[in-house]
Amino acid sequence: MGERSSLVYTVSDAAASIRENPVTVALSAVTVGFSLAIFTLFLIVFINISGVVHQWGEKAHVIVYIKDNSVKGGISELKANLTLLGEVESVTYISKDDALKILNTGFEAGEGLLEGLKENPLPASFEIKLKDSFRDPKLISNFAEKVGSYRWVEEVQFGGEWVEKFAELISFVKLTAVILGTFLIVATLFIISNTIRLTVYARREEIEVMRLVGASNTYIKAPFVIEGVTSGIVGGLIAYVLIYLGIHFLGSQIPSYFELDFQSTLSAPFLLLCLILSGVLLGAIGALVSLGKFLKV
Repeated sequence: MGERSSLVYTVSDAAASIRENPVTVALSAVTVGFSLAIFTLFLIVFINISGVVHQWGEKAHVIVYIKDNSVKGGISELKANLTLLGEVESVTYISKDDALKILNTGFEAGEGLLEGLKENPLPASFEIKLKDSFRDPKLISNFAEKVGSYRWVEEVQFGGEWVEKFAELISFVKLTAVILGTFLIVATLFIISNTIRLTVYARREEIEVMRLVGASNTYIKAPFVIEGVTSGIVGGLIAYVLIYLGIHFLGSQIPSYFELDFQSTLSAPFLLLCLILSGVLLGAIGALVSLGKFLKV
């Protein structure tokens, strides 16, 4: 019966505190909501952009242009040598005639424009697709530099230069997300703990009386922890709404050619659950930090 009375008191005391301090509770909830929303949106942006970079990396090919005098020496041998390289997944030979056909096809409004050429100016080439483990921009650059040193190679072109710059941008976004996320979490804990501390100080006489009559620290802390958890739950719901609106807004602003399907990798129910649990954790920690300093335990 005593335990039941304690539980009833704890819940009723927490509810009364929330009713008496709606502004402070709302401030805590909004703080948790915005912090979780901003941090989660950063993660979603980073994950989506990383996926796009990976897809573009799969499309990246190294084009090796062959010197004219080397073509006569035997294409099969050159292709075999490239195929034996550990970085190479496949090699496709494009002859001078095939290159001219591809270029001619690319002129939508002027098919046959190049038919008047007396001599084909285009070089033969190898189109090389690299293995997944070697599609990192720096590894592509190293591979292109190695192949470019072969005496029969005229020139090497690859799409790794812009991918490398893009990868640097991703690293910057990742670092920014970590720093911003850490700042938001610390700021949220600070605001929640100080908000609850104001409530604690407002009721310090009541708390002192409870301590004098032998109330345990757990008994004293419970209503404030419930208040912090309530702020966390509401904050998680606020964060979910903000993330939903943010995804739709950012998705509508992305150009179609960017090939970015801006979506969360988590299902909506699971994302909501994660946000609520994160809010509960932040609220509980904020309350315990505040009470720990006040009660000096």
